[in-house]
Amino acid sequence: GTLVPPWYHIFIPSCEDMIIVSTIWGVSLGLSGLGLVRVAEQSYHQYKRKRKVTSYMVFTWLELISSTIFGGLAWGILRGNIPPSFEVYFGVVIIWSIQVQCIIQIIINRIALLAPSPTVIHRLRWGIFAIIALINVAVAVIWIPTWLQIGQTWTDINTVFDRVEKVIFLILDAGLNCYFVYLVRSSLIQYGLTKYTLLFRFNIAMIVVSISMDVMIISMMSFSSSLMYCIFHPLAYLVKLHIELSMADLIARIVKARGNQLDCEC
Repeated sequence: GTLVPPWYHIFIPSCEDMIIVSTIWGVSLGLSGLGLVRVAEQSYHQYKRKRKVTSYMVFTWLELISSTIFGGLAWGILRGNIPPSFEVYFGVVIIWSIQVQCIIQIIINRIALLAPSPTVIHRLRWGIFAIIALINVAVAVIWIPTWLQIGQTWTDINTVFDRVEKVIFLILDAGLNCYFVYLVRSSLIQYGLTKYTLLFRFNIAMIVVSISMDVMIISMMSFSSSLMYCIFHPLAYLVKLHIELSMADLIARIVKARGNQLDCEC
């Protein structure tokens, strides 16, 4: 493949590794299928109500498609069906970048329902986008040479940076979700709208699940090859997507059942 050095060593997973990989890939496919139904249903109802394509619709579709493709690429690379090359690894980085950007923007979309002003959301949206974009570029610069086995220096840098970058995403995810919980409590529940207590409690539970997905991604890096955690990454983000879809369903049910205090984009 392009830019693959002569000393490149192809990682061959053990039978035990392949059992884990196959199980994770199977669960991911199931979540992708379920996600297709849920995203299509939400998109249909939202378009029927608003008569336009919203940012929420775009982000959820991109998240679903990128996570599914990511899983397929990781599966093909681990099985040896997709040979290593610069183009393949660059494609993985692009798809991963779309994946992490979209899930964060979906969370911000939810925060926009309760944000004190559009200016706050505008700054939050573009500020977070810029931070993640810088990380995306850094990953492309460090991660691709590491996977191409260009030199030990790149591998040593990536060993540290990969974990740091995952921790940053964990903090961003948890921070944004905690901000939404704060807004639900201070903007709704505190003013007597106790019907949103369920949303408050559900979000706290989902924060725990979402953080556990990030922790498991970091834990998977302990496997014999860094390729192994890549098969878990799509599963983790599909779980995060389903959390957001469930959150949107819950908000929609609350708003429709008891009156429209929120301009619900769900």
